[in-house]
Amino acid sequence: MSYKTVRELFEHVGRWQKRVEEFCEDVADRSANDRTSAMMNYFAGHERELGRILNEYPKTERAGVLDTWIQHTSEDDVRTFFQKADLDPDQPLDEATATVVEFDDRLRDMYRTLSESSQVPPRVQAVFQNLLEAQEWQTLRNSWSASDSEQYSEGVA
Repeated sequence: MSYKTVRELFEHVGRWQKRVEEFCEDVADRSANDRTSAMMNYFAGHERELGRILNEYPKTERAGVLDTWIQHTSEDDVRTFFQKADLDPDQPLDEATATVVEFDDRLRDMYRTLSESSQVPPRVQAVFQNLLEAQEWQTLRNSWSASDSEQYSEGVA
């Protein structure tokens, strides 16, 4: 279990999201398949948007929130993911997709844990609840877009 300020945790998460975004872009660039490229570019955009939201918090939150020390284990889960994850842009699409989805799931779990933790002050819980909602909204939006794309490519739309 580690102690970090909210600001430090945001910095770590921002770096992780950037790595996943770059991984998606690399997969898209190396792929000869237009559908794979489109899907990975879409995932990269998802991570970019969530990173933008995360980067906006220091500008809008009071320093007291960002300088709050919190103790948690969920960051360790995300760190373990990156130690084990194969971010090889030449891997098959299903493996690349599974990697991105697993990262988002772990990030969402971390936000949920911190938003519900009795060890975290309520005003900090609210920040993580907002990040959780943004992550879930972005995921839902991606699902709708993917569904629309599939219907369009199948001639249903």
